[in-house]
Amino acid sequence: MARRKKRKFNYLFWTPRVLAILFTLALIILAAQIFMQGFTENNLIGFAIFLTPAYVLVAALIYAWNNEIWGGWVFIGLSIFYLFFTYQIFNFTNISLLSGVNLLIGMLFLLDHHHRKV
Repeated sequence: MARRKKRKFNYLFWTPRVLAILFTLALIILAAQIFMQGFTENNLIGFAIFLTPAYVLVAALIYAWNNEIWGGWVFIGLSIFYLFFTYQIFNFTNISLLSGVNLLIGMLFLLDHHHRKV
């Protein structure tokens, strides 16, 4: 009888990808709250503007999917970019939450690359 090989689920591979997808979906849901005021042409334009971070995160995720090391640095760069350009507008909790998730995703991509390399 032939033995089946057990497939090992690679958590380190999937965790940053799933986390980036969930974070992007959360930003889309937050952007959709603009329609609570009603559905007008101005709200539609505002929705498209509020989706800009989601567009950037999707582009970064597509890039990082197969290129973990540079994709990780892109997510870390996005984290630093968000941190420096919003520190005067929001309080530290909001900044650290949104910037920290990108930092965590970037670090997980770099860790995945290091784990595959070794």
